[in-house]
Amino acid sequence: MGRPKGSKNRLQPGMAEYNEFKNKPGRKHGSTALERVMPKLRDDEILEAKVEILRLISSGEANTLAGAARLAGLNPLRVHAWSNSDPDFQQMAYLAREVRADKLEEKLETCGNFIAWMFLLKAQRPQYRDNYRRPQEDSKAQELLGKLLELAKSSPPVKAEK
Repeated sequence: MGRPKGSKNRLQPGMAEYNEFKNKPGRKHGSTALERVMPKLRDDEILEAKVEILRLISSGEANTLAGAARLAGLNPLRVHAWSNSDPDFQQMAYLAREVRADKLEEKLETCGNFIAWMFLLKAQRPQYRDNYRRPQEDSKAQELLGKLLELAKSSPPVKAEK
């Protein structure tokens, strides 16, 4: 089926080279082919890339890991793999989003365009959403359910009037 006529080729950074390599006759299959297009980074390069991604998210230049990866010139799949395999990086990305949400809250207090900032804040913090439900602790819910059952057992049955 493919792309509609007249649409532009909107590939992610590095994907054009990969597709060119993928369609090369006589290529070998496997992870080594992908590594030739997207070579492995050294540990110090990975650390610098992660710091740059966190900076882009916390500054508000990017809203997601994929957006930050594109701005940093990295493949979003690689960045998501880092997030999935490194819990520290995943936690730091969460904290970077929280820093951005804090900045949005500060702007919301002084901003003239309230509605635009409110939509951005709803995307970052669930408690600002219209359908937000406050999480309840299981122990408290069980306690309330127990009290309701006691009341139901101790009260006399209600007779319906005709």
